Amino acid sequence: MTYLDVIQKLGRIQSNKFSCGGRNEGGIRKALSELLDLCNSSNYAEIEQYLQNRIRDYEKMNASTYVINSSRAYSKKNLNAINRAKASFLKAYRGALETLQSEKGADIVEVSWETVHFYLNRISFASQEKRYTCQLVGAKEIYNTFISSIRERLPNLKVKLFERKPPIVVKDANFDVVFQYLQVRDALQNNDRETIQKLPQLIVAAPFQFQDTFLPKTKNKYIQYLVDNQSPDYRFVPLFEKSLTYNEDAFLFTIKKRSLIIVWENLSENTATFVFKCNQSNHDEVLQRVYDYACSDINYKRLRLHPNKLNPIIGLKYDIVYHNDFCEWRNILENI
Repeated sequence: MTYLDVIQKLGRIQSNKFSCGGRNEGGIRKALSELLDLCNSSNYAEIEQYLQNRIRDYEKMNASTYVINSSRAYSKKNLNAINRAKASFLKAYRGALETLQSEKGADIVEVSWETVHFYLNRISFASQEKRYTCQLVGAKEIYNTFISSIRERLPNLKVKLFERKPPIVVKDANFDVVFQYLQVRDALQNNDRETIQKLPQLIVAAPFQFQDTFLPKTKNKYIQYLVDNQSPDYRFVPLFEKSLTYNEDAFLFTIKKRSLIIVWENLSENTATFVFKCNQSNHDEVLQRVYDYACSDINYKRLRLHPNKLNPIIGLKYDIVYHNDFCEWRNILENI
């Protein structure tokens, strides 16, 4: 979302509320907060001018002149509501302008994700040998677990630093991609069925950087099949598969076709599917052993499985299915 998108949203909120003689101070304040978050050196002057123009408009406006220019009939109660809305919006715009001008000249610094730590609705980071904490609505401590696997792949976090005020995270495209990833990962970790069902759509709809870094499209139809056929009687398991360079997103699906199978699928390109047969009585044990192996510190863990149908490290029989052709891949899974 650009700052122009937010300005259009502000216009819609104001138009709707004045036309019905109501007020929506909360909606205006939220939109103004979004506007300030998107402010940078290239658009500062335009945003400042926009706020000044709106303040001037509200200062000139009164309910009577509004009604004269309207085709609707208004009662005295409506007129009072319009005046209240005007006062409310004027206060919000003045506050936003004051905040904007107080932030003028702030230093924007780039922060390594290695120094970042999440708390509930807060984030802390280090810059120039100092540690800072600022508000970040939606942040959770569990995000520290997820971010640890992807720090090496992330562009630096941008932060506005002020002399006498708490810093502010710059919510640019890169930050939005990372935060979206953390939210999706959190929902999957909590076995949120709705998010699990939407996983293939998230891969398709995600921003380009998000797909490129976390969810490559090449495996979308394979993930779609696994999501559609995940047995409702068993738990879907997201995991971090440790590799030599960084951790990778992977999942364990349980599917019941010709037999009951556990499917270990990695989202990275050029990784095969590993399939483990089980039955109802030993399902949980097999699932745990696959999970422990995938998350272990063993190097070349997938390569170690390739020569054998029964690997002594994992102690389970398995099949390896390659992604050369989707129909062939699907048929093999359904007939194991």
